[in-house]
Amino acid sequence: FVLVFACFALSVFATIKQYEKAAEYALFYMETVVVICFTSEFALRLWAAGCRSRYQGAFGRLRFLRRPFCIIGNKVTSILLRVA
Repeated sequence: FVLVFACFALSVFATIKQYEKAAEYALFYMETVVVICFTSEFALRLWAAGCRSRYQGAFGRLRFLRRPFCIIGNKVTSILLRVA
């Protein structure tokens, strides 16, 4: 939450002439950190899904990806990153 909120705050500061240059520089690196964090979290969640018997193997992981929680989580993350 803090990372996403920081990206939103930096996006707002990037629209103000006085802070535009510094905010754009910080925003670029902050977005990179957010993408790395969310991607690694998603990869770990996908890897850990194999602990349950119904999600073992390649088809099990695909079944895990089709769950509403995964679909909604991925869509919300991608929308937030596009807005920021």
